[in-house]
Amino acid sequence: MNDKVNRYNLFSVILSAFLCTHICCTGNKPTNAEIDSYPNRVSFTITPDYRAIKIPLKLNEGVIANMDFDTGATAGNFDLDSAFCTSNPDIIPTYLPDTTSGGSSWNFSRMVRLSYKRPYTIKIGEMDVTYNSLNIANWRNMIQSGDELDGIFGFPENDTTHVWELNFENNYLEIHPQADFIIPDSYYWLPMEPNNKRILVQFPLQITSADGDTVTINGPYLVDTGMPSDIALMHHADELSFFNKKKEAVWTMYSGSYHRYYTTTATFMNNMTIDSLRVYTFDKPNRISSKYLIGLHFLKHFNVLFDFKNRQMGLKPIDNFHRIIDPRQRRFHYASALNSQGKSIVKEIADYAGNYYRSAGLRKGDEIIAVNGEDYNTLHYDPLTYKIDSLSKDLMNKKIIMEDRRVFEYSDSLVFDVIRAGKPLKITVVVDPNEEQGE
Repeated sequence: MNDKVNRYNLFSVILSAFLCTHICCTGNKPTNAEIDSYPNRVSFTITPDYRAIKIPLKLNEGVIANMDFDTGATAGNFDLDSAFCTSNPDIIPTYLPDTTSGGSSWNFSRMVRLSYKRPYTIKIGEMDVTYNSLNIANWRNMIQSGDELDGIFGFPENDTTHVWELNFENNYLEIHPQADFIIPDSYYWLPMEPNNKRILVQFPLQITSADGDTVTINGPYLVDTGMPSDIALMHHADELSFFNKKKEAVWTMYSGSYHRYYTTTATFMNNMTIDSLRVYTFDKPNRISSKYLIGLHFLKHFNVLFDFKNRQMGLKPIDNFHRIIDPRQRRFHYASALNSQGKSIVKEIADYAGNYYRSAGLRKGDEIIAVNGEDYNTLHYDPLTYKIDSLSKDLMNKKIIMEDRRVFEYSDSLVFDVIRAGKPLKITVVVDPNEEQGE
C-alpha cells in the first residue's frame, strides 16, 4: 500500500470518531494586469451570511483552499478543516501528528485537533509564507461555517521579514518584503505589545453614548479580524458597568446566550471621529483573556499595516466604510437551562422595552412546563442548544436552551405553562411579527 493511501487511511481513522450560496458584499476580482503588477496581493470577500475575511490560498500540490483570515484564532499556526483534508489527502504530512484539544476562545466547547509540529509553507499570491506548525480539526462544525470554509490562518509567529497589508479600501491582502518596504505617511502608528502569537495594541478611544455620557477605553486591545464586532468588552472589563446603566442596548443571540451592542460616537486617538461605532458587551465568561478586542467593523474604517520587525500597526482612515449586516441574527429574549432535576428554568431574560416575553410576565427563575400545550423539553432542542462535549471542563456542564425559532416564529401567540414559587401560572406572549432582526 503506498504512502498516499496510508496517509489517507490514518487520517480518516483518527478523525472518524470526531468528526449557501454567498452574495459577495466586498471584494473585487483582480484583472490579469493587476495580478502581474502585484503578485503578492490576493483579493478577499466578506459576506452577510458569514462575516469573515475569506481568502483563497495555494497549498502544496496546487490545492486551493478557501481560508478565513483570523488573527485572533490561530496563535501563529496554520489550521485546516478535517473534511477538506479528507477530500485532499495529498496535503496531509506523511509523519504522525500529536493529538491535542483545540477550540474557540469564545466558548468552552473543545474538539480533537491533530498537530503537525514542523514548518508548513503556503503561498499568499506568489509569496511563500512559512508557519511553525499545521493543525487539522473539524472547524466547519466548531464555528458553524458551512462547507465553504477550508481552514483558518493569521500571521506566522515572529514574521520579521514581511509587512502585511490589509486593505479595506480595495479589499485585498498583500505581503510586502520588509527589506523593500517604505513606511508611508498618513497612518496612525500604534506600538504592538511584546506578544509573538497575538496582536495587542493600546490607544485611547473616547466613547459617547446615545444619552451624551462619555467613557474612555484605553485597551490594550486584541486585534481579532475573525470577530465581526467593532469593539468588544469582555465580562471582566471595568467599563462594563458604564454600559450596564444604559437602556438603548440591542440584545442579540450569541453562542447559547446573548451579547448586547450600543451604537455610539467614538473619538480615535483624540483626533478622528467615528460615527455609529458599535460597542459590544459580553456578560458571560469565555476563554478570552483580553478584556478588550477590536474586530472587523472597527478595522474596516482603515487600511491596516502590520510591521512586525518594528513592532507597530498602522491605520490609515478611508472614506468607504460599509457595515455588513447578517440578517439571520435574531433578537435575544430569554434562555432556559436544565437544572439537576431535569427541569427547564429561565436563566436569563433580556431587559429591554421591546422584549414581549418579559412584558407578558415571563421571569427569571420560572420553571417552564409547556408551550401551547406541548411539553417544553420536547419542543425545544437543536440547533440553538449550547452543547458542551466530553472534553469540556466542568465550568459549564448544563445545556443552555434558547427559544427555538423553528417552532416559535410562526405563532401569533404563545401560552406558557410555568411554575413560579410552587404555583402554576399561564403566561400569554403576543409575538411581534415586525420585530427588527439582523446584526
